[in-house]
Order: sequence, then structure tokens, then C-alpha cells
Amino acid sequence: MKNLFILFFSLPLFVSSQYSDYYSGAYSNPQGTTLKAKVDVNQKVEVSGHTTQTVRSIDYGSLAKANAERERTRLLKEQFLDEKSKREAIDIASDPLKAFEYGEFRTVDYYSSSDKRKKARNFGFKKCRFYYNQPHKSLFNSTGNGRWENVSSDEVTTEYFIYLVSQVRAEEAKNFDVNQAEKILSFEKFKTGQLNKGNEGDFYLHKKDLNRAMISNHRGFKGTMIWEDKYEYTITDTYLAIWQNNEGKWFKAMAKARYLGDKDKVTFEDLEGRRHYLHTVIEKVISSARIFDEIPIEGY
Repeated sequence: MKNLFILFFSLPLFVSSQYSDYYSGAYSNPQGTTLKAKVDVNQKVEVSGHTTQTVRSIDYGSLAKANAERERTRLLKEQFLDEKSKREAIDIASDPLKAFEYGEFRTVDYYSSSDKRKKARNFGFKKCRFYYNQPHKSLFNSTGNGRWENVSSDEVTTEYFIYLVSQVRAEEAKNFDVNQAEKILSFEKFKTGQLNKGNEGDFYLHKKDLNRAMISNHRGFKGTMIWEDKYEYTITDTYLAIWQNNEGKWFKAMAKARYLGDKDKVTFEDLEGRRHYLHTVIEKVISSARIFDEIPIEGY
């Protein structure tokens, strides 16, 4: 009975110890003092405890700067077609937002062929045009189907997805209100500090966060989930705006960014550094993408 009692009360500790303590665990200094940490996922870690050693907060701005230095070092070793290409790539390494400035603006017509018209109808339009920025190729490569990718020298994968603005079906929009995007991105069904069921299996959720964001020129939200499964550490930022036009029709714009890596090769600190290095250009691309010349399907 005594052994059962010990086993019962040690199980939660055992389960939680399988996962990273970067966001909510203890940090130890060389003197062996245990320090309690509280993390703001968008800023830095606040650390407190009984110690005679000065404790420094973890500065994600410095992590982002280190990413910039690594990118610059990598690019200096590469061969370029001309000095202009080299100069642009090095500028982008120091300031990733310049990948937007040096990128290309592109337009896709969703009425030029039967296949494209069919796709437009799936999003609630008879026809439309989609306008977006393709960042400079030194930073992101398009892999197709609305996905772009960057893989760092330390094997952190950054990917983002932009989805075509869509009309919300009338049946789905019956109970919508102006706070719908906020409700969805609160991710209430997922609980922090425990295992959750996802589309691809179980995952342990460390943190959730919710902030304002611009998506396709509409004011919406960014919902952040920081999690891990058996194989990878991941930070997922989901962007969503939902609005109603003057005719009472509802529309939504959505995008997603993920920062991930193999648990044997990267840490959450690596992911946070990459996120703070790249999120400005990703969010610029997401905010500027939009549709125009659209004709919504009536009675959708």
C-alpha cells in the first residue's frame, strides 16, 4: 500500500519531467541554487529566487541579433551573381524586414482558368485577385501551395502559410460576433501544463498567448501556442481576422507561422531567437496580402 501511495503521487512529477522546463521550470546557477522563472513569450524571462549570484534575464533581442550575425557570416561565404545581389542579401541578414522591400509583389487571378475559378468558388467568390509579397529568396523560399520556408544553419525551420481570404458560409456565421477571431484564437480546449490531443497526436502545451495583429489589411489577432511532442519543439503563431461588410456578409483572413526543430538538435531558446529575428518580415507579408476585384457568391 505504501508503494502504491508513493507511485500515485509521483506520477504527475514524472510526466511533467519528460518535457522542457524552459518556460515554467527551474533554472540553476553554478552554486546549485534553484531559481523560479516566469516567462513572457513575447519579451523576456523574469527570474527570481534566493541566491548570492546576480541573475540576468534572457534577452530575446540579443538572441535575434545573434541570428543576424550568423546569417551575415553564412552569406559572406556564398557566391553571388553580382554585387547588387550580394549587397541586398547582406542588408537582409542585418534587417530581415528588407526582404519585403527587396521582394516581389505578385498577383494571382482566380478567374483566368476553370481550375482557378473553381478554387475561387471554394472560398466563396465568383472571381477574385490575390495580391501578396514574395520575400527576397535569400531569406524565404516558396515551396508551393501558399507555404514559404527558411532553414537556419542550426537547423531551426521557419515556415509560414498565407490562405486566400474567404467568405464565411451563412450557416457558420449565424452566431458570429465582432469578437469571433479572439474567441477562436484563445484555444480554450487546449490546456497548458499538460498533454493535449491534436490532429497529429498528443502534444504537451507550455504556453498560450493572444495579441492584436493585422491580417490582409484587417485588424485581427495572433494566437500563440508553444508546445512539444515526442520529436519536435514548436512555436505556432496563428493569425486570424474576421469582419462583416456593409451588406452583412462575413469574411475571414488567416495565416500561420511556425518555428520548429528536432528535440535532439535545437532548444526553445533557439526557436525564440529565430522567431524574434524573423517575425517582423513575416507579419509584414501577412498584413499586406489581400484580395481585390472580388465578386462574392450570393447566398453562400
